[in-house]
Amino acid sequence: MNLLLTCSTTPDFGREALDLWNKFCIADWMPGDEVVRYLLFDPSSEFASIDAIIFLEPNRSLAFGEGPDGRLIPFADMTSSWEGAWCNAIISEQIRTLPESCAMRDGRKWKKIPQIVLTKSGHRHEAYDGLDVEFVVDVTERILFQGYSSPITWNKIEQIVNQYHRRALSEYERVGFIVTVDHGLYRVRGALHKKTSNESEFYFGGKDRRRFHRFVTIGRELDKADHQAYLFEQLLNDPKAGEREFHRFFEETFRFHR
Repeated sequence: MNLLLTCSTTPDFGREALDLWNKFCIADWMPGDEVVRYLLFDPSSEFASIDAIIFLEPNRSLAFGEGPDGRLIPFADMTSSWEGAWCNAIISEQIRTLPESCAMRDGRKWKKIPQIVLTKSGHRHEAYDGLDVEFVVDVTERILFQGYSSPITWNKIEQIVNQYHRRALSEYERVGFIVTVDHGLYRVRGALHKKTSNESEFYFGGKDRRRFHRFVTIGRELDKADHQAYLFEQLLNDPKAGEREFHRFFEETFRFHR
């Protein structure tokens, strides 16, 4: 599960927190004022593979103002948490209005991937009313500083991501894919030659850079996640398995090591 973490202000989210997140998933940070520009204009965004965009809760004691050189600088402001939520909501809305052709290396449209708002209090902020976002309780601080042990934040995020993949999967056959569900693994393979016109609500064929020699795993059910680990263990224990077999395994089950 690959996640892009962002926030319109400086969040209460340090290196320890990011390291914790990377025990449960692959998490990268990008400042909120850079996200839309990155998705629209940075060529590397077309090679990315992100499952959800996570909006961190804004810091309650920091805001931003324009400095003498025109750059934004942080300053103490107790109202910044309220303002930051509204700024996060603006970024969310801008992502949802991106062009249809703004897509990742597997053809998934950036505008349609899940957007998840973290909240320490469990309350839904009014700034997000009417927006297509999910709310998830953030237990990062409770794990780091209070000894809390339940990974409910990441489990809930993975449930949301899997729901998204199931919705996208239902449209894949219409745009030329063979779709299978095997031991809780969602897998696709190209059946027809992809053309730019192959497009669905979630998928833009013109940006799909994959080569479909075999089936590719695009998602999994939480209670079936051990199946790929079992297959990998069998491969490790097979004395006849060589480099070619391992390359094939990771190509077909690329989400196993994420």
